[in-house]
Amino acid sequence: MRFLRKSYRKPVEKIFNELQNHVTKPEGAGWHIAPGFGNRFGSIDLIPAKLADKLRQYPAAGKMLTWGYQFSQQLTPINQGWLAPGIAAATFCDLGFQPRYGGALLQLICAPGLLAQGLELSNKPVTTFPFISDDNYFIETD
Repeated sequence: MRFLRKSYRKPVEKIFNELQNHVTKPEGAGWHIAPGFGNRFGSIDLIPAKLADKLRQYPAAGKMLTWGYQFSQQLTPINQGWLAPGIAAATFCDLGFQPRYGGALLQLICAPGLLAQGLELSNKPVTTFPFISDDNYFIETD
C-alpha cells in the first residue's frame, strides 16, 4: 500500500525505469520487482491478472487499481505482473484504508481458506502429505 501511495502520481514508465535501474533480479524462479508485483514460479500469475482486469472495468474502480493495472502492463515484457497482495493493497487504498490496516485486512480475507484447509487435513495422518524424498532436495553451498 505504501508503494502504491508513493508511486501512483508518477507515470508508470518512470517508476518502471527507476526500479529497473535499482533492483537486481535474484537467482531463482520467483522475484518481485516491487511490493505487490512480481512473478510466481517463474512466470506471471494469471489469476490475479484476470481479477485485476475484471475489477478495473467497474465504474467504482479507483486510481490505485487503475495505476496498478497500467504498471502491471508495463511489467509484462520482463515477466512480471500483479500479485494477489498487490490487488488487495490497491483495493484497500481505493477504499480509503491506511497502510497500517492492510496486512490485517489481507489476513482476515485469507483466513477462511486457511481454516478450510486446516479442517480438511486435521484428522489425517502426516503420511498423507506429499513430502519429497531427501534425494530430491538440493542445498546450494557457496
